[in-house]
Amino acid sequence: MAADPIDVVRFSTLIMAEGRFETGFKTDADTGFASFLRLMDVRYRKL
Repeated sequence: MAADPIDVVRFSTLIMAEGRFETGFKTDADTGFASFLRLMDVRYRKL
């Protein structure tokens, strides 16, 4: 499954993010990053 494209947001831009948290140990196959808490179904808008 292909990842959704990522929009770059400048550090000076304030955003409001919302989504749902998912818990459980998971290792990303591409990066090797291990996470215990993930924000899923993320939506954001510029403030």
